[in-house]
This record gives sequence, C-alpha cells and structure tokens, in this order.
Amino acid sequence: IGGAERMKKAIRRNRAAFAMVVIAALTLVMLAVGFGTVLAFNLSATSDSLRAQDTKAGLDETATLERAITANMIEGRADIVRNLVHHLRNTPDIAMMEVVRTNKTLAYTDDATRAAVGKRVVDPAVIAAGETAVPGVTRALDMVKLVAFGRIDQSLAEVATAKGEAPKFAIDDATWKEVLTKREPVARVEDIDGVPHLTVLRPMANGPTCQVCHGAIVANAADNPYANMYGPSNDDPGNHTRAVLVVRRSQAAVEEQIAANTRDTLLVGGGTTLGLLVVLFLASRVFGLRLRPQRYG
Repeated sequence: IGGAERMKKAIRRNRAAFAMVVIAALTLVMLAVGFGTVLAFNLSATSDSLRAQDTKAGLDETATLERAITANMIEGRADIVRNLVHHLRNTPDIAMMEVVRTNKTLAYTDDATRAAVGKRVVDPAVIAAGETAVPGVTRALDMVKLVAFGRIDQSLAEVATAKGEAPKFAIDDATWKEVLTKREPVARVEDIDGVPHLTVLRPMANGPTCQVCHGAIVANAADNPYANMYGPSNDDPGNHTRAVLVVRRSQAAVEEQIAANTRDTLLVGGGTTLGLLVVLFLASRVFGLRLRPQRYG
C-alpha cells in the first residue's frame, strides 16, 4: 500500500482527532504569523524610536551648547567659548565640534575672528554706536579687551593656527543654504567608515550684541569672515545667521542597541515557534492520532 493510501486510512480511522489536529495546527499557524507580525512591527517601531530619541538628544545637546556659547560671548568671554570648543573636540563622545562662519570658514581654527574683532573693539565710533544700540555693552567690550584677548592670544601662541587662506568646512551647498536661509537646525545621518553618524547644524543668530563686536553680516564679501553667502544683510540684519554650530557624534551605540533588540526578538520568535510545534505534537498524541504505517499495512 502506498503512502497516500495509508494516509487516507489514517484519516478515516481518526476523523475527529485529525480534524481537531488540523484546526489546532491552523490556529497555531495563524497565531505564529500574527505573533511574528507583531514582533516585527514592534522591532521596527522600537528601532525608529531609538533613532528618533538619539536625534532629539543631538538637537538638545546643540541647543544647550549654543546657549552657553551665546551667553559667554555676550559677557565678553570669548576665551571661555574657545576653551569649551577645544575641550569638546577632544571628547570621545563627539566626533566633530566646529563653529563655522557663514562663508564656511572655521571660526576657531584660524585667527581671522581675533583680528577682525580686535579692530572693532578699540574703534571709538564702534564703541559709541554699540552703547547706543545695546546699553551696557561697554562692560562686555572691556571684558573682551582686558581678559578674553589675553587668554586667546596665549592659546594662539601655544597652538599652530592656519595662515593664509582659512580652511573651509566641507559641506554641500544645498544643505548649507538650507541652514542659513531657514535659520533652523538641520539634523542628518551620514555613514562614515561604515559607522552611522548624526550631524546637527544649528544656526547662531547675529543679534544686536554680537554685531557690536563682529559687525553686521556682509553680503558676498570674500575678505570678510562674516560674509552672507545667501542674500543681502539690509533686509533684517538682526536675524541673519552669524555662524553655525556643527556637532557630529557616532550612532554606533544606538545601532548596537537595535542589533541587540533584533537578536532578542529573533530568540523570542524562534522560541515561541518551537513551543507551538511542541504543542502541536502533543496535541496529536493527546487526541490519539496514529500515523504509523505498519498499523495500516
């Protein structure tokens, strides 16, 4: 007797049990499919949530740094800002930390900022205009001249600074224009040497106090470190971006967490599937389904 005939006899002799096993098998299959779908959806949602949380943390981090930089600059403590940037550049958690002028030159890599501000803060006309625009700003200017410049000059003497053409920040024009024209932070993920990195670019406004030391944004002035590449400065100079804070950090830890979640999900899914197969096998035994061929030979 062939295998098909033996199967037919097995079904005829175990109709009720076979029907129960088939129903149980279909139910378990549907449960397994539903369970797998839910696991896959939850895994995807969890992965997206972890990446979104990391992006939010990056945006919050740059917002805090921008406030700290702005507060110290307003108080005339540019030296503190330079030290902060230098310290963060050497922090393992941060892959890159830069303050970039609108013409893409790096603010704290060459000494153009020191030279430009040095001329303005000793100009009587600038001081008088600054005091009119921002009452009390003279105190900040005194702090710049008496404290900040001395410490900045010392740090410039201790480290090599770029001479001649200022180094440029490597970024595509489309993204840079988006940051400068929208004046809103931009976050993007880039693959660097096989590791995803989150880069946040946060514009820093050229407020009234900033303009006392740095001047207004100048449109397309190649020799000015505060040239505005995208638009004139006479429409609303107080709201123009003076510089962009750029912070890049690795997302390796986030991706490792996502990989761990994936492994755990596969283990749970595999264990559940194995458990359902065991239940199906036990059900066939409990309902008395007999499939041994020699019994029906």
